[in-house]
Amino acid sequence: MKKLVVFLFINTLLAFMLLACGRAVNQDRPVSSVPDNKNIQGELLRVNLAKGNFVIRAENGMEQTFTVNDQPQIVNQLRNLAARKGTDVRVQWTPQGTGKVAVSVD
Repeated sequence: MKKLVVFLFINTLLAFMLLACGRAVNQDRPVSSVPDNKNIQGELLRVNLAKGNFVIRAENGMEQTFTVNDQPQIVNQLRNLAARKGTDVRVQWTPQGTGKVAVSVD
């Protein structure tokens, strides 16, 4: 019985030490306020200037729809895309809600 109490006491101390170390490690990580942009490449299928979106077929065959924000640079890129249907494009995007917002299109 005495061995069991000692065993439980030591394990409890070890558990608390591990929890404390985990919290200390997480506090040292900087919190990024900049969203992580993602990249995708594929064939430009459709551009809808009225709705402000475009569709590409990714390398894996899936169609992906992207919207553009109101930044003039992105709106101009969307206008230029309308003439490039069928060409390969590289899209830098960020998730927003359930959709994808294009940050840059090359």
